[in-house]
Amino acid sequence: MMKSNTAKIATPIIVPLFIYTLAGIGGFTFEQRVSIAVLSLFISASLLFWSYRLAFALLGVFFLLALGLLDIKHFIEFSQLDVIAFLIGMMIVIGILEERGFFLISCLQRLLLI
Repeated sequence: MMKSNTAKIATPIIVPLFIYTLAGIGGFTFEQRVSIAVLSLFISASLLFWSYRLAFALLGVFFLLALGLLDIKHFIEFSQLDVIAFLIGMMIVIGILEERGFFLISCLQRLLLI
């Protein structure tokens, strides 16, 4: 059990380091290597710690901003905030409907009609 937890925690650290090294061998620039390492950190950590995926995404954006690889102007320009706001709104509505049992009641009503 302890071995499994250690591997789970070490994987999001080892994978980006490995990819950073491979990118260096492939001739990528420093900025490209760091960017792809941050992306691989986000993906590997999100897959292993699914409930914390938003925190890992924000951490990745923070790293890119802190290292000067991304600036606020381009982040806002290319992030399509209208789509993000729509998705957040949909998640809130779905969460409220799920808490109130809307989907369970809807499924039960469909089953009773069949």
